[in-house]
Amino acid sequence: MHAVIIDVTFIDAEAARAELDQLVPQVASAPGFVAGYWIALSPEKGTSVVVVDSEQSAQALAQLAKQATRRGRHDGQHPGR
Repeated sequence: MHAVIIDVTFIDAEAARAELDQLVPQVASAPGFVAGYWIALSPEKGTSVVVVDSEQSAQALAQLAKQATRRGRHDGQHPGR
């Protein structure tokens, strides 16, 4: 098993919740998906931990997260084991 950890900072909590409602099904349908946890740390910060079945799946998910980072949605990701 491998995991991708993504730290997020958001300005608009309502917009972040709405985006999460769309994001969760997309992530859950990703190849190798095992489990996902989205954690609110404060009104403006959160973390997600997505567990996948292989390093290849983790790298693919981390790449998608990196693309989202470029669009300004997330602070960063930490692929790991």
